[in-house]
Amino acid sequence: MWMFGRRLSLSRYDVHPGSVSSPDVRISKVSNGVVLQCESAGWYPEPEVLWLDGEGKLLSAGPTETVRGPDDLYTVSSRVTVEKRHSNSFTCRVQQRNINQTRETEIHITADCFGASSCSAARVSILVVVFLTSFFAAAFVVCKWRQHKIKETKMNRDAERAKTETEQLMAERKKMEDLGEKKAKLEEMLQKNEEEEKDLELVVKTLMEQREQLKEQRDQTEHQKDNMERNITDTENKLQSVEKMAESDRYHEMKSIVLTAKNQLKGRKQEWKHRVY
Repeated sequence: MWMFGRRLSLSRYDVHPGSVSSPDVRISKVSNGVVLQCESAGWYPEPEVLWLDGEGKLLSAGPTETVRGPDDLYTVSSRVTVEKRHSNSFTCRVQQRNINQTRETEIHITADCFGASSCSAARVSILVVVFLTSFFAAAFVVCKWRQHKIKETKMNRDAERAKTETEQLMAERKKMEDLGEKKAKLEEMLQKNEEEEKDLELVVKTLMEQREQLKEQRDQTEHQKDNMERNITDTENKLQSVEKMAESDRYHEMKSIVLTAKNQLKGRKQEWKHRVY
C-alpha cells in the first residue's frame, strides 16, 4: 500500500520558484524493507535524480524513468529500496546542474515502520533541517531585496519629486532674480530720470535768469539808444546852428574880401585909365 507523507522542497538556485514541482516521495512496505519512490515534474532540460541517506551518502537506486510531455517539460521518477538504518533519514534530490537548479525532499522513517506490515501515515514525518534554514534565509534575502527595491523605488520617486520641486524652486528663484534685476534697472532708470529732470530744471532756471538779464540789458540798451538818439538830434541841431553861424560869418568875411578886391580893381582901373590917357 502506498502512503503519502508531508513534503518540503527547496531550490537554492531557482530563479522562478514554482516552475518545477517539489519531489513527491511515496512509501510502500516490502518484506525486506521499505520502498521509496520519488517523482518531480516541470523540468527542462532533463534533470538527474539522486538518493541520499542521513549522512549524505549516495544510495544505489534503480534507473531513472523520464517522461517528456507535450510542453517539452520532463517528469522524472526514481525508486529505491532501503533497510533499517541508524538515522532512518533519506533525501530525494532532483537537480539540473546546467541551470544550477535543485529540488529536495527529506523524509524520516520511524524504526517500527521496518518491522510492521504497514507504515502508518502518522508515523511518517519530514524533517526540515539545513534546507529549511536555507529556505528561510533565501526568503529573508528575497524579502530584504524586495524591501530594498521598494525603498529604492520610493527613494527614486522622492528624489524625482525633490528634483522636480528643486527645479521649480530654481525656476521661481530665477524669475525672482530676473524681476529683481528688472526692478533694479527700473530704479536706476528712474534715478537717472530724476537726475536729468533736476538738471533740466536747473537749465530752465538758468535760462530764465539769463532771459531776465537779457531783458534788463535790452531795456538798458533801449534807454541808451533813446539817449543816443536824443544826443544825436541835439548834436545835429547844434551842428546846424553852428553851420548857420559859420555860414553867416563867412558870408560877411567873403563880402568884405570881395568888396576889398573890387575896390582894389577899381583903383587899378582908374590908375590904368590915367596911364592910358
